[in-house]
Amino acid sequence: MECPRPEWKQRRETNTCYWFEDGDRLPQYKADERCRRYDGKLVKIDDAEECDWINGNVIPDLSSQIGGGNGRSFYMGLKRDGADQWRWELDNTIISWPGNWDAGEPNNHRNKENCVIIYESTGKWNDVMCGDSFHYVCEYQIPPQ
Repeated sequence: MECPRPEWKQRRETNTCYWFEDGDRLPQYKADERCRRYDGKLVKIDDAEECDWINGNVIPDLSSQIGGGNGRSFYMGLKRDGADQWRWELDNTIISWPGNWDAGEPNNHRNKENCVIIYESTGKWNDVMCGDSFHYVCEYQIPPQ
C-alpha cells in the first residue's frame, strides 16, 4: 500500500506517511479534523529517531519546494493535560522521551500554552495557545497487508 495522497512522504521502515500542510493555517482542533479526513492524525513523534527522520527527510523537502525556510510552524498532536503533563492526543499516552524542545520551552506563557508546534527552520518544538492558527503535520499509518 501507499500513502493516501501523492504529497505525503513515506517512511518505509515503519510504513508511516507524513504530510506537512503548508497551505492552510488552522487552530489545533481544526488541523486535527483535517488530518482525520485522510484517515490520519496530527503527528505523534514516538522517539528521537522518528524526530530525526522527520527533521532530516520531510522538513528539507518542504523547504526546498518553497525556496528555503520561511519561519513557518506546524502543529503536532501533543497537548498539555490538566495535570501539567504532555500527552499524545492519538492514544492519550504521556510523552515517553524528552522531546525536541527549543531553548526555554515549554514555558506555558501566561498559563495558556497547551499545544505544540514544530519550527520549520530548526525542527525544534514550542508550546503555543491551541486557538492560534498554524500549519500542521499529519501522520498516516499504512495498514498491514
